[in-house]
Amino acid sequence: MSKELTPLNNIKQYVRDMKIEATVIDGVGCTVLKEVFNGVILETRGGNQIGIYMRDDTMDINVMPKGKHTGNWWRVDMQEGEIVFDGIAKNSDDLAPLTKGDKHE
Repeated sequence: MSKELTPLNNIKQYVRDMKIEATVIDGVGCTVLKEVFNGVILETRGGNQIGIYMRDDTMDINVMPKGKHTGNWWRVDMQEGEIVFDGIAKNSDDLAPLTKGDKHE
């Protein structure tokens, strides 16, 4: 019996495939996620979220106060070590992370 391909099954496969390591940076223990091919959302106890989407050579970030998607996208400039504003989604249907070279208007 073959498994039906659904978004949840796809995410479960991504989680199985990614690599999780523990390390110490500046004396503090950290969790390192590698080869994450879907978005990761970090959520505080108060429900505030940050979505992180890995690209081949950078990352896109979306800040979501109380879990509400704002459509504001930020890109990590790995060469300069900065996070720069990358654009605003046009509408509520345009909330997916950017692909390299694309810009939300």
